[in-house]
Amino acid sequence: MSPVAHASPSAPPLDPAPARWQDVYDFCPPRRLPSGTVLLRRGEAQDHAWVIERGEVEVRVGEGPDALVVGHLGEGDHVGGLGLLGLVPASPADVVCRGGCVVRRLEPATFQRLEATGSRAVARIEYDSVRALVAHRDAAMHALARHAADAGARPLDPPPAPALPHLLAWPLGLSLRALGGSAPRVVAPGQRLGALERGPGAGPGGWLVMEGALHLLRVARRGGLLGARPVGPGQVVGADHALNLASAPWGAVAAEGTVLLWLSFELLLRAMVAPSGGPRALRRAVLNSLALDLDDAQQRLLALSGAAGTAAVDLDQERMLRVAHRASAGAL
Repeated sequence: MSPVAHASPSAPPLDPAPARWQDVYDFCPPRRLPSGTVLLRRGEAQDHAWVIERGEVEVRVGEGPDALVVGHLGEGDHVGGLGLLGLVPASPADVVCRGGCVVRRLEPATFQRLEATGSRAVARIEYDSVRALVAHRDAAMHALARHAADAGARPLDPPPAPALPHLLAWPLGLSLRALGGSAPRVVAPGQRLGALERGPGAGPGGWLVMEGALHLLRVARRGGLLGARPVGPGQVVGADHALNLASAPWGAVAAEGTVLLWLSFELLLRAMVAPSGGPRALRRAVLNSLALDLDDAQQRLLALSGAAGTAAVDLDQERMLRVAHRASAGAL
C-alpha cells in the first residue's frame, strides 16, 4: 500500500511561547540563576519541569572536560516534561544554565492545578513529550538494529499471547466513539497491522486496544525482526506514524479475542492539542504506550550492548540524545 499524503502536526495550532506559558508564569515565580547552575542531573530522579523565560541552557552527556554538549534550549522552551509526567525514571542528561538565565520551576502540584483549569501549557508539554518519546524510541531502535547486526544476533520470535487484565479501555473507547470515532471491531487471530494501515473511509490512523492483545513487532529498517512486546487494553499503536512523527518501521499481529478501536488521523490530531476531555485522555494513552515502548527498546538495547562495554552504551546514549533533541526541543 502506498503512503498517504496528509498534513503533519509537527507545528500544531498552539499559542506562541509567551501566551502558551502565561498560566505557568502566573503560578510559578521567576528564578534568576547564574551560569553553571544544574537544572537536571543525569541519572537522578526528577518530578518537575523547567520553562526557560530568558537565557539559554545546555544539554550535556558526561562530566568535566569529557562532557559532550548534545543540544541547546532557549526562550520559550521547556525541559523535564517526561519526568514531570512520570514517563521516565530519571533524567537522561545534565541540563545546565549557560550564562545567566531566568526560569520557572513547574512542580507536580502546580501542573495538577493547570490540568484542572484546562491550561494550554498542559497540551504543549504533553505534545512535546509525545514527540520526545518517539524520538528516543526510534533512536534506541536504530542502535538496537546496529548492535544486532554487529553481533550477528538472530531475529527474535514473538512471545505467546499474554494473560492481560481488562483495563479501563472501554470507557475511553466509548468517549472517543462519541467524538466521531469508529465502532470497536473484533480482529481475527493472526491478522497483521502495519504503519500504513487505513481505516474504513479514512486516511492513516492508529488503534486503541479494547480487549485482548497485539504483538507489537520490532522491525529493523533493512528488514529482520528484532523482537516483540505485548500491547494490552488501554494502549495505542500506530499513532506516532499516523502523525508523521516516527521513522522506525512497525508491525503488529493480533492475538485471539482482540477488539480494536480505529483512531483516525483527525481524531489523533485533535488529541494532540486538546487541553482536556476525551481527546486529552487519548493523548495520555498515547504517552503511556510510547513510554512502555521506549522502556522495552532500551531494555533490549542494554541487554544486547552489554557485551560491548560501558563505552558503547554511553556512545549510544549520546547518539540517542542528539537524535531526540533534533526531533523535539522538549526531549527530556
